[in-house]
Amino acid sequence: MQKKLFIIGNGFDIGNKLHTSFDYFSKVLARLSPDGGFIWDLYQTNKIFELDKDNKIDRTTGIWSDFENLLAKPNFESIDNIFINFDYGYRPKSDIPHYSESFKIINTALELFAQEAINQIPNLDPNEKYITKFGDNALFINFNYTSTLEDLYHINADNILHIHGALNHKPLIFGYPISDKEDDFSPEEYTKPRMIDYEEKRKGLENLKNYFESLYKEYDTKKLGNFISDMDILEIEMIGHAYKVDFAYFDYLHKLFPEAHWILNWFSDSDRENALKFKKKFGLNAELKRLK
Repeated sequence: MQKKLFIIGNGFDIGNKLHTSFDYFSKVLARLSPDGGFIWDLYQTNKIFELDKDNKIDRTTGIWSDFENLLAKPNFESIDNIFINFDYGYRPKSDIPHYSESFKIINTALELFAQEAINQIPNLDPNEKYITKFGDNALFINFNYTSTLEDLYHINADNILHIHGALNHKPLIFGYPISDKEDDFSPEEYTKPRMIDYEEKRKGLENLKNYFESLYKEYDTKKLGNFISDMDILEIEMIGHAYKVDFAYFDYLHKLFPEAHWILNWFSDSDRENALKFKKKFGLNAELKRLK
C-alpha cells in the first residue's frame, strides 16, 4: 500500500507551542536537584548553547541532539572536582555513594518534563498547515515523547511509531549513540590513581562510571522495519528534526526505499546547513523547504 511517511522531531512540538525545548528540560532538572549544576559543568554547557551578540549564553539555542551527543564526552576535570568538598571535609565522605547516585535524577526529570508538556495539549489549537498536510494515507515516525499527534491532531495511534518511546510507551530512550561509546567514551579516565585516595571516592566514581556508560542508546531498526516494511513509501517528509543524530534510522529508510523523494524542512540557518549535509551524507533525492 502506498503511503507517505512523516518523520517528526522536537521542532514540531516547539512549533505547536509545547514547552519541549532543551532549556525547559534544564529548568525541570534544576527544580529537582540542587546539585544539578554539576551536570552542566560535566557536559560543557558552552557546547550546547550558542552565544548571543553580547557573548553571553543564549539558552534558547540549545538542542537535544547536542546534549545527547555530549553525554559520551563528560569533562573529566570536572569529575575530579565533584568530590572536592568531600576531600577537604566540608561534607562527610559517607555521603559520596548517595551523592554520586543523584545524577540519575536526569531520568526522573525527563519523565516530568514530558508530562508537563503533555499537560499543555488540551489548551492548544492545532495548526492548520499540519491539518492540511497530514492526510489519512500517512504514517509517522515520532522521535518525541509526547502525544501531540494523537491528542492535538487526532492521528490514529496505529499509524505512529514512537521510536524513542513515549510517556505512555516506556521506557523513554535517551542518550548518546553507541558509536560514540565505542569511539569517544573513555571510562578508564575515571580510575586514574590520582583521583582515588579513599574508598568512598572509589565507590562514588564507580557509580558515576556505571551511570555514564548506561546512557547510550541502541538503534532499534527491527522495530522500525516491523512498522513500515510492508509499505510502499514514495515520499518522506521530515519536520522538526535537527539532522544531526539518529543516522542509523535514516540509513535504514534510504536503503529500504531508495527511490523515495525526501522533503527536508528547515527553520533556522543552522537547520538548513545541517539539512544540506544530511542530504549529501545519504545521497538523497531531496528538496529543502523553509518551514514557516
